Amino acid sequence: MTTAAFLKTREWIQGPKCLYSERSSWSEPTEDCELKEGDVEVKSCHTVKDEKKKSFVILLSERCSSWRKLMRVVSWIQKAAVKFKRSDLDNPLVTVEDCGKAENFILKEVQHHYMGEELDLLTKSQCVKKKSKLYRLDPFTQNGLIHVGGRLRRSGLPYCSKHPIVVPKRSTVAKLLIRHCHREVGHMGRECVLAKLRENFWIVEGSTLIREKLKECLGCRKRWSRPMKQKMSDLPADRVSGDDPPFTNIGVDYFRPFFVKRGRGREKRWGCIFTCLTVRAVYIELAYSLSTDSFINALRRFVARRGQVRMIRSDNGTYFRGAQRELKAEMDKMNHAEVHNHFCGKRVKWVFKKPGVSYHGRSWGRMIRTIRIVFGFLLKEQVMSDEQLRTLMCETEAIINSRPLTVSSSNANDFAPLTPNDLLTMKNVPIFPPGIFDPNKTFVTRRWKQIQYMAEIF
Repeated sequence: MTTAAFLKTREWIQGPKCLYSERSSWSEPTEDCELKEGDVEVKSCHTVKDEKKKSFVILLSERCSSWRKLMRVVSWIQKAAVKFKRSDLDNPLVTVEDCGKAENFILKEVQHHYMGEELDLLTKSQCVKKKSKLYRLDPFTQNGLIHVGGRLRRSGLPYCSKHPIVVPKRSTVAKLLIRHCHREVGHMGRECVLAKLRENFWIVEGSTLIREKLKECLGCRKRWSRPMKQKMSDLPADRVSGDDPPFTNIGVDYFRPFFVKRGRGREKRWGCIFTCLTVRAVYIELAYSLSTDSFINALRRFVARRGQVRMIRSDNGTYFRGAQRELKAEMDKMNHAEVHNHFCGKRVKWVFKKPGVSYHGRSWGRMIRTIRIVFGFLLKEQVMSDEQLRTLMCETEAIINSRPLTVSSSNANDFAPLTPNDLLTMKNVPIFPPGIFDPNKTFVTRRWKQIQYMAEIF
């Protein structure tokens, strides 16, 4: 209709004229009501089969958050129904018997809603169909409930464990039971929840459903989820520059103090490790103290043997916390500015690691871990002299530099794995010990045998 025609008509407000006439004329159509082919107002419709009407127990289970709450609510409803019929109830509280009756009532309603066909067949002493998921469970009915069959009827187990009650997977009651058992076993894994659940109930395809529901547990997700990891930045240029000679870019660090004999007394010595950032080779030097002069002397011995370096990376003193408080206190005394000024004239760049960034020193920290673990057992009760300790350090250095840098292939035609010694000495002949030594025959006059024996253990 146009706007002018719409404003002239009054049927939108007053209604059709047939309403003002006699009632007998209402049934007489005033116009042709037959549908015309191709009418755009005609919509195609499909008949939809109505779902089975849910009982109040099914609707109640969808509103309750736990299995105990559902049982208590149903128990109160049952007690209220009895109260309306009888007024001489002694105990107004919910008892264990009331919870048991409520549990059976809930399970009956759930089985009747989701497994009505199987329940009717088993009630008539007939077998369920092969396409049913209950066929392999050898089910039977007792007191209106479907139980799991089997060959354990004569065992001494409790009846609820021999023949648990079947619970359909699609029901909300199955999810409530899983949450209940998950809390009962202390938020443990799937197998523990499944074992606890099958003491009384048998959920069809319960293992899959348990896995899905355990992922939804907020407490387990908070407790067992892995922390998010930040994406690492690109490696610095001194770590990936393969054209430079070995020990051009190094990382340096100190590791544990050792006690050596000095006359009748004992003195401390520290291990100073220099790690090549590209070749991954190590050089171990012995430091006599934690002073700046001692470290510069150790570094000069390293440069004299391995050549001039271009960049040095080291910790800033905050790495030595916890068990190495003594080492941290001494390292804080080291004058970093004096060391930096000394090597600026040699065109050596010194880079200190930022405090709290532990992964910046992993290239040399991993080598220290390799040495510290073994030395912690070898030198626990051994007190050596400076000469013996220096020899042991050299033997340890050769062993660490003989480690493979690449994967050892299982194919006999492939090359041998690359080691740092292949790039340092250009020799692929392994370093063998001078002999096999018995620990019981390492006399005081043959201390070099004791050192070779300890290197062999390393």
